[in-house]
Amino acid sequence: MSLSIKELQPDPWQQYADTHNVGDTITGTVTAVIPIGVAVEIGDRIEGLVHLTEPTGPPVEVGDRVDVSIAEMDREQRRISLVFTPKHTD
Repeated sequence: MSLSIKELQPDPWQQYADTHNVGDTITGTVTAVIPIGVAVEIGDRIEGLVHLTEPTGPPVEVGDRVDVSIAEMDREQRRISLVFTPKHTD
């Protein structure tokens, strides 16, 4: 029998899924601009994807901070789909 420290620690993806819901708005950091969309880090080691099929937001580059909303969360596949959320100015 083998056991590692990592196995004893809570799963960060599961923790994120337990504390966030579809419709939540999050500020994240663009980690990649790829042919199928924009990858955004929305939590500690948690990334979601703004897919090209979603309405596009402003042009973005790696490192940009963006507002996104959770459009879909697939716990089984461990995938989070995002959409850009416009910034509100008061």
